[in-house]
Amino acid sequence: MANKSTPWWWMRNDKGSQSVSVTFAAVSFLVTTLVYLGSAFEKIGTVTFRHFDVSAAMTYFIPAISLYFGRKLTDAKYSLPSAVSKVVSQVAESQQQSDSVEQNETAQ
Repeated sequence: MANKSTPWWWMRNDKGSQSVSVTFAAVSFLVTTLVYLGSAFEKIGTVTFRHFDVSAAMTYFIPAISLYFGRKLTDAKYSLPSAVSKVVSQVAESQQQSDSVEQNETAQ
């Protein structure tokens, strides 16, 4: 299978890697904002705008922003540094338990 790279138009997240969730969130925010700003005017040149429909805008915006924050939560919860720190703390606990068992055995 060929090595596929990510598309150039994807925006970068806070860690510097390209992210589809950041791109979807930014595009949906931009579109929602443009529709809101456009609804402030009835007509600009030959382009006419409808009234701003909040429910339609939120139906478009909320899934994208939920994807973004859900992805950030998943990355924070299951990222490598947190997994490593859990393993290190478990090893330290087991080492302390084995040390206390050895101290009890030598004391008897």
